[in-house]
Amino acid sequence: MKKFSDGIFIPFDPKSICLSTFFYPALRNGDKAAFQWIRIALRDQNLLSDEGFAATEILIPIIIDESHWILVTLDVTNKVYFTINPYHPTRPSQEELEMAEFCAQNISEEFGLQEFGEKHPRHIHHLPIQDDTYNCGVYIAMYMVIYSFGLNAVEFHGEPLKGQQIQSARLLVLAWILRGLIYFP
Repeated sequence: MKKFSDGIFIPFDPKSICLSTFFYPALRNGDKAAFQWIRIALRDQNLLSDEGFAATEILIPIIIDESHWILVTLDVTNKVYFTINPYHPTRPSQEELEMAEFCAQNISEEFGLQEFGEKHPRHIHHLPIQDDTYNCGVYIAMYMVIYSFGLNAVEFHGEPLKGQQIQSARLLVLAWILRGLIYFP
């Protein structure tokens, strides 16, 4: 359980895996290290064993053209993927969807999972939408927090992150990273 500033306790989904920013480029280049990294992350959280693959969600931050961040979500339980762009979370481009499909295909093949299909996440309409040109990384990190804590993380749903909120979001993400809840190879 994690405690937010207003005293609400919110459960963290221990079966949610956040991959590093190095995963997608390594996967795209055919680097086998990408799968080594994901195996380490899964084993560290006891989500991969001889009995099988137990992660329910995989979140993959991707940088496009070294200037804009998006988030690929793989819902392992429901076998669906989607791409979230902070400028327009409900309308990813074809290129962004192809990135998500590429990740889903490779992960499902590597781990013997059923094939994934494309589908909007249930709570996509509640995500804050980026309205500036320089905080996409903060938005992607916050989406990862929101996904990992589920719909209970209402403090950041539905409103743009501005001013003090963006600074609070940065601190929350920093604390999350420092506590070791995001895996970096």
